[in-house]
Amino acid sequence: MKFKALFILFNIVFASIFITVFFLPLNLLDAGGWGGFWGRHWGLLALFSLIVVAVNGVFALWWRLLGLLEAQDWAGLANYLEKKVYNRAFITASTVRLFLEASFLIGDFDGILKLSDYLGSVSPAKQARFSHKIAAALIVGKKTADARDLCQATAEHRSSDKDWNRFFLAFSSTMLGEPFPRAIIGNLAETAHDPIVVALCGYLSSKQERDAAVALRARTRIRDKYDRKKWDALIRDSGTGIHVIVLSSLIGETGAWLFREGESR
Repeated sequence: MKFKALFILFNIVFASIFITVFFLPLNLLDAGGWGGFWGRHWGLLALFSLIVVAVNGVFALWWRLLGLLEAQDWAGLANYLEKKVYNRAFITASTVRLFLEASFLIGDFDGILKLSDYLGSVSPAKQARFSHKIAAALIVGKKTADARDLCQATAEHRSSDKDWNRFFLAFSSTMLGEPFPRAIIGNLAETAHDPIVVALCGYLSSKQERDAAVALRARTRIRDKYDRKKWDALIRDSGTGIHVIVLSSLIGETGAWLFREGESR
């Protein structure tokens, strides 16, 4: 349902409830008794009014944002959130995520790098929290060295998603032509908590002659917990993340490797 229609419906419903409740005592009492009733229970009216004002205030506060989302105006959304973030008015996790995703959708990779640098100076925890998503976007924008540097800088921060951060550190290093990061990939294949990271590292290891045993153990870790149906559901549930979207082709290859026909665990 469109949020503007929802806003109107909300006010109609609450107005109907208010009128019904306000005049209901009049059906049971005379005019004097009705006035006395509300004189004693004025707090109910105040509470009702407060709820209506609060909800409408929330709509008013987010009206512009919701309108841009509804219209799928990603350029307008990025511009709107840019002003909010850089004025330090809304440096919340949800605002940063929306700004990052809108910038990604319009291909503003310079803006994403600027956002990362800005978060590093004013909110290192949020930079670390979104480091793997920012890194994924930067790789698409051919800023792979920046992606690697970001992952290195935030790798040990307590707010970072360490599995994905380390994966993108290794992945970006490989894309830059550096030697296969056997230590990082192998360690993640054995110890990572995120099953997609485990599977990706196993698949990448399977392409290295020296790492067949690592690949087999990673594959077994996944196959012990997931069949093809559960795996596909996991990927669908994770599919809205920038990092998953960027790696969708590699994740597809990984799924085919995990569940090759005619092979057991």
